[in-house]
Amino acid sequence: MAQYSWNQIISGFENPHLLQTSQWAEVKRHSGWMAHYLTWISDGDGLDLIASKSGEFEVLKPAAAALVLERKVLPGLSVMYTPKGPLLEDWANRSYREQILLDLEVFAKKANAIQLKIDPDLELGRGVPGEEGSFEDPMGIDFLEELGQRGWLFSTDQIQFRNTVLVDLLEDEDQILARMKSKTRYNIRLSSRKGIT
Repeated sequence: MAQYSWNQIISGFENPHLLQTSQWAEVKRHSGWMAHYLTWISDGDGLDLIASKSGEFEVLKPAAAALVLERKVLPGLSVMYTPKGPLLEDWANRSYREQILLDLEVFAKKANAIQLKIDPDLELGRGVPGEEGSFEDPMGIDFLEELGQRGWLFSTDQIQFRNTVLVDLLEDEDQILARMKSKTRYNIRLSSRKGIT
């Protein structure tokens, strides 16, 4: 049977992230992190978890995937982190989300992890909350509530940026800069004059 690499697998998701790649796992290995590659395969009734230390799998299109990084902190104890993951083909599928969270909890417990941090690249809303035109994404808010109901805690110690700003780069530079504050435009132009590109 064919074997598929981790990067082939995650490239099938809508928005795979650099921090879920095997290259990122290799970077983190140099600072003491061990990679676990997890996929969830739909069996028609639910999801089956398949784990790999090598990142090689027989199924190319899983329903979900997660690079879980583990670092030993004390003899027999570790912390785990899933940067910009897990990845799901269908975030709206509540039963899939619940199964993935359960499997991650069990996986961490079996490894004697004292902490498991996840960081899915999931939209909670757009715009600045409270300002005109802003809105919340009901599915993202629902997922946050699920985490709370399962006993997960929001970490004030963020590893990745909490918010992502999307900029339409199809416009020309002047149009992009026109939407920015004047001080931001000034600093961008100043850095350009000083040779920073």
